[in-house]
Amino acid sequence: MASIGYLEVFLGVVSFVLINRITNKGVLPKAWPIIGLVPQFLLHVNDFHEWVSEIMEGSGRNFLGRGVVYLHSDMLFTVDPANINFMLTVDFENFPKGPEYKRIFEVLGDGIFNSDFGSWKSQRRMAQSFLSHSKTVRFLGEVMREKIENVLAKMLDEFSKRRTIIDLQDLFDRLSLDLTCKLVTGFDQESLRIDLPGVKFSKALEEVEEAIFYRHVFPECTWKLQKRIGIGMESKLERAWQILDETAAEFIKLKRESLKNGVRQSETEQGMDMLKS
Repeated sequence: MASIGYLEVFLGVVSFVLINRITNKGVLPKAWPIIGLVPQFLLHVNDFHEWVSEIMEGSGRNFLGRGVVYLHSDMLFTVDPANINFMLTVDFENFPKGPEYKRIFEVLGDGIFNSDFGSWKSQRRMAQSFLSHSKTVRFLGEVMREKIENVLAKMLDEFSKRRTIIDLQDLFDRLSLDLTCKLVTGFDQESLRIDLPGVKFSKALEEVEEAIFYRHVFPECTWKLQKRIGIGMESKLERAWQILDETAAEFIKLKRESLKNGVRQSETEQGMDMLKS
């Protein structure tokens, strides 16, 4: 009987702790024993940015998020301008991304977002040279003006006439995708159309972002196991990664063919997309 009594007390305490943490309305989340803030992260997958913004506001711009014990998964969140300036400008060399960051973002390869030190400086120099070139600036301005005036504005006008409810975020995501593809490859994805077609490339990007988020939340051993046996988010990441690679390869192929065939372009289109440069 005594053992039953102890069990009831234990279950009562556990239930109280669980209910208290789940229904906690405080600004700052409370870490769970052993697993830290992992449940909170998963609970706020769909409103993560809003949730973190509330935490930053209530914590004085800095917050240490506890991860799973002994797995080195703690994360420091900061929006303090002084901290950001120190990390990105004053002492940038002392804050490399490191190998763990590169493993999490492996889908980005060895590009500027994944590189450190000399490689990063070299790629940054090239990117700055490209983006600040007069032809690039003119090209981007013309493409943006054409896309907004002749496509987006007309779509909004048509939706208004039809009294159609639309998702503005989806429209602006499509606009950003088309502009970025045009700037980088010289080709338009044409995802911003009145029929709002499904875009495999855009969907793949969303799945990559989701998988990278989960890699931040769960211990590395967990997502590496999923990757090895091909399940969960890692399976989705693998398929999305393949779509991104195939799309990039297709753009490169089209660019090579257009240059090989000597396709003549207007002055606006001669504005140096990234593949051409």
